[in-house]
Amino acid sequence: VQFIVPDIQVFRRRSLLSGTIEILKILEQKGNCPSVVLTIVKSDGESQDVTSIRNLLAHISLKDHTLRVARYIIKFISTDYHGRVDQSAVIVALSHDLGKIPEFRNDANFKYAEGDHPLISARIVSEIFSSHPYSLEFIFDAIESHHRPTRKNESNYFLTYLKRADQAARSEELDGLIDNANAKWGELFLPREYLN
Repeated sequence: VQFIVPDIQVFRRRSLLSGTIEILKILEQKGNCPSVVLTIVKSDGESQDVTSIRNLLAHISLKDHTLRVARYIIKFISTDYHGRVDQSAVIVALSHDLGKIPEFRNDANFKYAEGDHPLISARIVSEIFSSHPYSLEFIFDAIESHHRPTRKNESNYFLTYLKRADQAARSEELDGLIDNANAKWGELFLPREYLN
């Protein structure tokens, strides 16, 4: 709700409010799953990138990761565009990883995606906004491409900011997990015990 309230009239005027609320409901109801795909799926681009840190990131819920990405995308765009943020960027951030929800990954309707969570995510968002009066292909494209290498001359504004926000969120998450692990490790060894 924190992402909608400041611009609720704009979301409503652009016919984006009900779809965005539906995405938030999905995250609330099903977003407690890990923020990474735990099953090794060869075709899921991210699983190859994060195999070595996957178990650490599994402690971050999909909902927490997604909300962190949304905060970063708003921060980055707001900074670059003097406080103005396109509501479509919020939708991109909130929905980019919906395909990681196990229920969607196992749904026969999404089998065409062969386990690639960005494609499943784009399909879910496409269905949510299927009756939208305007084309939202730029949103679907950003979601589908957020783990693919950036192509030369790529100009999808939302994709650029989504990749940046996703990377910043993951960096923050890993820093927090590592700091927490170091703190716990430090508790195990009290130097005075070893000096006596």
